[in-house]
Amino acid sequence: DIGADTGNTALYFASKGAKVYAVEIDEDRYKIIQEHLEINPELKEKIIPINAAFGKEGEVTFYSDPHDFMDPTIFEERYKNHIDKPIIRKVKGCTIQSLMNEFNLTSIDYLKMDCKGAEFTL
Repeated sequence: DIGADTGNTALYFASKGAKVYAVEIDEDRYKIIQEHLEINPELKEKIIPINAAFGKEGEVTFYSDPHDFMDPTIFEERYKNHIDKPIIRKVKGCTIQSLMNEFNLTSIDYLKMDCKGAEFTL
């Protein structure tokens, strides 16, 4: 689940029996995924939350809205003329291959991406 947000999609698929790797760029939303797992302990072993940017290795800069109106993005231009002072953060970057290597995955059966324009760079 690339662009897992607060984990709603991950929770749904895990409730149907899937093992879900929930990748979320924003640390605040990543923490909410963890909170959701605490209140859904039966799904805790089926969802692996990952706080990272998806698409390239190394440190990645991303932008978020201090008012939480716009979603976080790696594209600074999405905020120009909309947000005066976006929050600028850095996070670990990963790729499909590095994720598969880290978790010893041999295949991915279903890939959901909602990562605010980064789908095109992936």
